[in-house]
Amino acid sequence: MTVREIKLSPNPVKSTHLATFRAEGSGIAGLKVEVFNLEGMKVSEEEASGNTLRFYAVDNKGRPLANGVYLYVVRVRGFDGREYVSEVRKLVIMR
Repeated sequence: MTVREIKLSPNPVKSTHLATFRAEGSGIAGLKVEVFNLEGMKVSEEEASGNTLRFYAVDNKGRPLANGVYLYVVRVRGFDGREYVSEVRKLVIMR
């Protein structure tokens, strides 16, 4: 598996409440996105097959995330069983 780039669009997330995470590379079986508040508490975790994950900006209980800055990590699974973990990045929600 190779991961060339991980993209988040749009960032900031606005009124649509939807963002798309995409891993570009080869041999990608799935993605897992973990979102944390600025205190480090995990507020959302979503997983999808393939190289794209649609993120609806909701917490683990299905409630919309509040406006603000969040941190996220993307875990990419390969068909070969390997895992790539991105650096910590910022996600901004502005509704």
